Amino acid sequence: MPEPRFLVVRLGSLGDIVHTFPAVAGLRESFPKAEIVWLTHPRWKELVESSELSAEIWETETRSYKSLREIIGRIRKKKFTTAIDYQGLWKSASLPFLGGVSCRNRILISYDS
Repeated sequence: MPEPRFLVVRLGSLGDIVHTFPAVAGLRESFPKAEIVWLTHPRWKELVESSELSAEIWETETRSYKSLREIIGRIRKKKFTTAIDYQGLWKSASLPFLGGVSCRNRILISYDS
């Protein structure tokens, strides 16, 4: 059985990205050989790279039709096992849906202690 291929979607703000790190670290720990690709806004690429939690970081500008079309094509070509949307917004949920990822999960991270 091939290793799972996960698409992590978190486009959001600085705090949103940082709060997602522990969840993705848990995913990495549970599936050490899995391929994890993180989809984010271009301004957060370096921050996500610094976490060293994903094999690749893909960028998309959600206000650009060309960027969205390109990322949906990349998602389709990669044939992800599962997409995990840590944002929970229609724009983040629509990308794996339109990219043809059949197993899509939405996980909302609470900031309350």
